[in-house]
Amino acid sequence: MFSTLLRLAWRNLGRHLRRSLITGSALAFGISLCVATYGLIDGLNIQMLDALTGLDLGHVQIHAKSYVEKRRIERTIDDGEELAALVRADEDVSGAAARVYGFALIGAGDKSSGVQIVGIDPKHETAVTRLHKRMTSGTYLDEAPTPWPAGRLLDAKERAADETMTKHAEQDALAEIDELDNLNASEPEKAKKGSPDAPAGTPGKNNDASSRELARTLSPPPERPPRIILGASLANVLAVKPGQKVFLTTQGVGGEREAIFVEVAGIYKTGTQAYDRQRIYMHLRDSQRLLHLKKRVHEVALHLPDPAMADAVTARLLPTETKQERSVRAWYTIRPDIQKLLQLNDVSTGITVFIIFVVATLGVVNTMLMAVFERTRELGMLRAIGMSSRRIISLILTESFLLVILASAVGTAIGLWLDWQLVEHGLDLRNYTEGFSIGGLGIEPVIYGAITPRGVLVPTIVLSTCCVLASLYPATRAARLKPAIGMRET
Repeated sequence: MFSTLLRLAWRNLGRHLRRSLITGSALAFGISLCVATYGLIDGLNIQMLDALTGLDLGHVQIHAKSYVEKRRIERTIDDGEELAALVRADEDVSGAAARVYGFALIGAGDKSSGVQIVGIDPKHETAVTRLHKRMTSGTYLDEAPTPWPAGRLLDAKERAADETMTKHAEQDALAEIDELDNLNASEPEKAKKGSPDAPAGTPGKNNDASSRELARTLSPPPERPPRIILGASLANVLAVKPGQKVFLTTQGVGGEREAIFVEVAGIYKTGTQAYDRQRIYMHLRDSQRLLHLKKRVHEVALHLPDPAMADAVTARLLPTETKQERSVRAWYTIRPDIQKLLQLNDVSTGITVFIIFVVATLGVVNTMLMAVFERTRELGMLRAIGMSSRRIISLILTESFLLVILASAVGTAIGLWLDWQLVEHGLDLRNYTEGFSIGGLGIEPVIYGAITPRGVLVPTIVLSTCCVLASLYPATRAARLKPAIGMRET
């Protein structure tokens, strides 16, 4: 019986081949457009998430709870590197790296800029982020830290000298303030700060040399300038290239002022101004030494094989780390704005696809209604010879089903071909822009697509279901046709 319905339905579609081809082509075009749209938006979402997690955050981050509340340099994880090594042993974690953060003033010539120092472990950071793949010139950071001699504590005599120099420095500052009030005095001060006759250890130029010597005792300078990498925008501001030295001034965890020359090893470009303009990266050990953090870190970042695993990994780590007063957060908790943006992209795609579905469904309804109107006499005769209303409905629905299935097959094939073009070549916008920003994230001017099960199956299944359901109205109308009335139609 079912085979008879299939033959009748197939014959009826062929009887009005032109109309069937027009409707089928419209359905195929709609499905191919939906598949391609899903492919483009899924690809854009992947690029956005990759720009967030693949260049900075990672998928999960661990901090001291107090650091999450307020990012202060002294709020650290004491055993951060050991924690990173422990987490790397987890089978669901593909990479984990410890990081240190600080702030500094960087200068070259007469140009300077405030920057954020990010201390990273180059060996393990490459498994968490892809910053090393964004180098435009020079090289990435060396795996080995800068050779930096160990300092020593001051002895009693040196501490006494340091206290004396501190008092003299305070006196110098007060003297400068007094001089501002005595600018119109008739006789200048007899003893000026920095006078060649001032004895060593008293206010004067010898104090500076003694102070620097004590500082070198506490924290000796490195054997060579530490190497850093910086963003393309910052490099343009400072007018520096790889191999050049720049001056870095920062403050340690205890308020100690540190000033040092560093060498630009390389320049990177992510497209995100927050990174390219305001960040410098240096070896974890160098940043710890510069900021007087010893082996303490501020953050452990994790990379997972799939971002969707962040929930499970966070839930597993959270109970253990809570006991240690640590915070474990997934990327979407750290940047909920980006998660909302990804969801908004999905909603926008759904609205676009819905409009296409409505137009395609109306086309099928129109086609089936026309078929019913043109075949009124034929349907009346079928009812007269005993075909039941249920079989009439089944016949009309089978015609719609065959039309939609054929159109879906062709449309999905075309959509997959378009997706493949987007995956291989991308949507090239370089003629219009060098890149653009979404939610503060830099997106490359070439948007690549992605082929996902959702993008392939949803348009076909939903559109097929809508079109078959839309055929119920013309099918029901045909089933209610009275045989005598139908046979009188010409």
